[in-house]
Amino acid sequence: MQVAFLGGASGIGASCLAIEVGSQWIVIDAGVRIGGTSDPLPDLAFLRDKSVAAIYITHAHADHIGALPLLHASFPATPIYATRATCLLMEVMLADALTIMARRAVEELEVPLYTPTQVSATLAALRPMPVGTSFAVAGIPDLQITATLAGHIAGAVCLSLAAPDGRLVVSGDISLTPQRTVPGASIPPLAHPDLLILESTYGRSTLHANRPAEELRLAERVAAVIAGGGPCLIPAFALGRAQEIILILLAMQGAKQIPRFPLYTDGLVRRVTAAYTQIPEVLNPRLANALRRGRHPFAASNLEPVRDLAHREAILRGPPACIIASSGMLTGGPSAWFAARLVSNPKAAILITGYQDEEAPGRRLLALADAPGGTLQLGDQSLPVACHIERYSLSAHADAAELAGFAAALKPAAIALVHGDPDARAALATQLGHTTVHLPTEGDVLVVQAARHARPPPPARARHTGMSVVLPSGIGNGEPLLVSDLDLLATTVRAATASPLSLTVRELAQVWYPTPTEADEAALLDLLAAASPSFAPVPDLPGVYAIGSDDAAPSSPNDQLRGQILLVRLGPTNLQPALCRDLRPSGLAILTAKGERGRIRILPADVLEIIGTYPGADLADGTAIMTTLKDLDHHAVAWRKRHPRATLLPLLNHEHTVGLAEVLQRLECMPEDLVARLAVAHMLNDTPEIIRSAAAWEWGGPARYSLHPDAQPLPAAVAPVPTAANTAWLSTCIDDILGNAAGLYRRGFDPATGAITLYFHFPTRAADAYADQITALAARAGVSVTLAPHPHQGALIAAASACLPDGARLHQTPSLLFDQQVVKATISGPFSPATQETADATFFAQTGWHLRLALNGGPPSPAVRVAPSPAPAPAAVLTRPLPAVAPRPTATDPLALSRKVIPDALGVVRRYLHPGGHVVVVAEFPDAARQHWAARLEQFRAISGMAIEVGGTTNQLHLTQAARLAAPLTIRLAKSMSLYREERRVHVRYEGAASAEAWADAGARFAEQTGWQLTYEALPTAPVAAPTEGTFDYGRAMAYVRAAIDPAAGLVKVSGDPTTRTLTLRFAFPDRLSPALQAQLADLAATTGWEIGVHPQTSLPALEAAARALFPADTSAVVMKFSADAALRLVTLTYRGYVDEAFITQAAQRFLRQTGWHIVLVPQ
Repeated sequence: MQVAFLGGASGIGASCLAIEVGSQWIVIDAGVRIGGTSDPLPDLAFLRDKSVAAIYITHAHADHIGALPLLHASFPATPIYATRATCLLMEVMLADALTIMARRAVEELEVPLYTPTQVSATLAALRPMPVGTSFAVAGIPDLQITATLAGHIAGAVCLSLAAPDGRLVVSGDISLTPQRTVPGASIPPLAHPDLLILESTYGRSTLHANRPAEELRLAERVAAVIAGGGPCLIPAFALGRAQEIILILLAMQGAKQIPRFPLYTDGLVRRVTAAYTQIPEVLNPRLANALRRGRHPFAASNLEPVRDLAHREAILRGPPACIIASSGMLTGGPSAWFAARLVSNPKAAILITGYQDEEAPGRRLLALADAPGGTLQLGDQSLPVACHIERYSLSAHADAAELAGFAAALKPAAIALVHGDPDARAALATQLGHTTVHLPTEGDVLVVQAARHARPPPPARARHTGMSVVLPSGIGNGEPLLVSDLDLLATTVRAATASPLSLTVRELAQVWYPTPTEADEAALLDLLAAASPSFAPVPDLPGVYAIGSDDAAPSSPNDQLRGQILLVRLGPTNLQPALCRDLRPSGLAILTAKGERGRIRILPADVLEIIGTYPGADLADGTAIMTTLKDLDHHAVAWRKRHPRATLLPLLNHEHTVGLAEVLQRLECMPEDLVARLAVAHMLNDTPEIIRSAAAWEWGGPARYSLHPDAQPLPAAVAPVPTAANTAWLSTCIDDILGNAAGLYRRGFDPATGAITLYFHFPTRAADAYADQITALAARAGVSVTLAPHPHQGALIAAASACLPDGARLHQTPSLLFDQQVVKATISGPFSPATQETADATFFAQTGWHLRLALNGGPPSPAVRVAPSPAPAPAAVLTRPLPAVAPRPTATDPLALSRKVIPDALGVVRRYLHPGGHVVVVAEFPDAARQHWAARLEQFRAISGMAIEVGGTTNQLHLTQAARLAAPLTIRLAKSMSLYREERRVHVRYEGAASAEAWADAGARFAEQTGWQLTYEALPTAPVAAPTEGTFDYGRAMAYVRAAIDPAAGLVKVSGDPTTRTLTLRFAFPDRLSPALQAQLADLAATTGWEIGVHPQTSLPALEAAARALFPADTSAVVMKFSADAALRLVTLTYRGYVDEAFITQAAQRFLRQTGWHIVLVPQ
């Protein structure tokens, strides 16, 4: 690997690096020198006759992009990569460069460096570069590049290069200190590079001044000058520094630290600031959040852009004001115009805030700060200096200590110092320890010696703090773009970005046309100028249009994330599930699987994917959260082990982006399956061939994924590969082939092999009836399929009862003799040998078992000689042998039999053999268990011949928790409850209001669960007097609204904002509010004088309670798991037991009418 320093090595300006990897070259930056030098360009002649595979831009300052049109003209087929933010800023900066060169051509007869045509061609070659994700270079497959945010200005990045012949980090311009506009730089993920190319702008500055103190000092000085009757000029770089100063002064005025005074911006500042509002993905999180919520941090009533020359003159004649103008070095532009008119004014001040080149007028002005009476040469004028001159350290470059720390974190084998004057580089070299330091000059070529042990590492994963957009191309199939096609164009862009976005006309043309021409772009611009509702022109940015979201009112980020399980990045390779507890200005408060030790705060950009709603009710219960996250992660890891990453690649392509839900659908996984969501999200964010084009939270929508441009797409499979974990696919196969097979009540999947076990009511008969379908299922699914050998005991008893002679009935629960395949029943009523034979024949035809009847108090019927029925033939069912099945429990294994008859899921705490020779099953609520399990206990006695009893004492904590869950949602229980064990009664006290019917339902649910009685008592409350209409204070308004609304409406919570006199009412099911209630809310708003709104989110506790209430007390089914998907408005309820299809249909319809949500009942 070779590195050629073509510019910007021994000074600042004309930055340009050429790097040879293999037989190909890449170029990083191509800038110009600022300040009117006679040789402004880097040594581009070095690249003559070389093969340049790609060009990369670190940021959009002129000293890094000013010569790019000339470089592109020499290599017109070479793509240019930059962040989306840099691409947009380059549009502004290069357009301004053309304007300046055109003016100089007239005023100074200076030959322009390049033409407008060359600039247009350069911008057309731009490609968005992903940030935080490694990617390959076209034509150099062994080279991996990772871009990480550099903190210098919006969109600035460091670049890490890894190849077999060397590893290299190019810092670009970096700032480790967070600014008001952008966060500080991230450390690149490529540790121990062979060479670090490090900027050294402030290599002599050991430590920058304290930034907050400098900001306050600047603001106070501006205020003092204006208070003294003089104007204040702040020359500032239009890109980066000007935006910082605007925010500093507006913030100080907003905090009343300085008085309000007129502020003006002039020059390129206006357009660059407008561009900043369109790239929130790379800005400081607080600033980005404000922009996304519709606020404009760069706007204020006292801030105004300068319109023209007459306006400038009027500003100087008007009241004292502060003027922020470009250029920052006074080399030209409005700042030089204002400086020429203020420098001799003793009441005026010129405040310098940025780097000044040796030959810049700004540097000469600073030299006069301590030497009054001097003169300043501005253009052809020599002006006496009488104004106040001061310098402030607001640098966007790292100081020497920060640069040394940056290098120490990377531990490079060697360092090359660039982008600094000789003194700065020499001073910094002394602080870099024992590392080999190179001080290259322009034209030097440095050979990178790769360490012997170094191999190209797996593609590094840096913290994803930017956004890369992968837009489709050529969707118009070569047809001209018409007005009627604009909606399709907007819809396509929205689908690809999953967020509101602003794009240039050039980018939009590339979406419609495969290779757009200038005529195509001009025609599109005419269509957009005719006013399309889907596209809005961005003020101050000609040719840039905002494509808004379809959503009229996007929900608050707090509503989106609080209570959600997220996939977050805590390190370059550390991806973990976490629960979002809260969202604060400083970041997201999350809890990881480490429990309370994992209580940390992260930036929104670290959220990779939203997995789903936390199934628990208490976000403060760290232990429960830890357990849930650990279990979820454990199962997701097992899922990933059985699914290679390559499984995802056929599901994605280069042209279109997809979301997690679409990938799950293509894998035929259930969208609400948290395990599958977490596993697939982890793979999508940890597969080098896949790139993300949107952040999960920052853009208000799901992340989007596509294949990296250099990844080779794989052919799509005919069907997903069936694996042990792909239960959704296996279930689909069962549904397609067996459909609603009679008696199929459960399906099981072996977690290790994926083998299917089908549970039929009567497996002997099912093996005959569905032999062909079962064989077809095994062939299609690619796994073994077998039938559970034992019939469903409840179905057997029901069938036996149906086969009894007319007028006969069961005297007691029949006995099931599994070894003989016989049901033995004692009956009352008519009985004869003929009826015995008829009943047995009917029963055998239906079940494959025999029925033996005995008359209560009489002799048993003659024994039926039973030949053992053959088990289903394995050859007709299985595609491969199954593991040995554990033997059926017998009387010698009473505990195992008890587990089969009374599963743990019914609320069993433990079970044991009593010394007296019987089984004891300890229940969570023994009083209720004795009632609910009566039939099961009798069944156990009949099968085993042993006694069994329910043991245990009701736990006080369990009772109080059950009471809180059963209580109506419209009330709040007092902390203490009274327990009366002799009466088996819990007495609660409450605040709020609930109807008698609601309390009756609560008592029934509580008794059903616990076997105890629930009584209640309302706490005394002071009566709420209705004040005069429209004069309610905050407390009275809330109390009045609570008391006025019928408890049956499901009011859960009332919250308010006294500053805006707004009350927000949260109902259990806001989509089901009646027109009468909506009219009542309007009346309450008029009465109280408060604005009343309804929170749109459904209450999850109420949703779960409604779902569980679908199963009546007399059903044998037990609810196992509840989950809800807010995006799909879908509840999934997993249950164990038997319910018929009619019940499922009626329950789903009833649930939809009550809640507005759909429900799926899934048997376990």
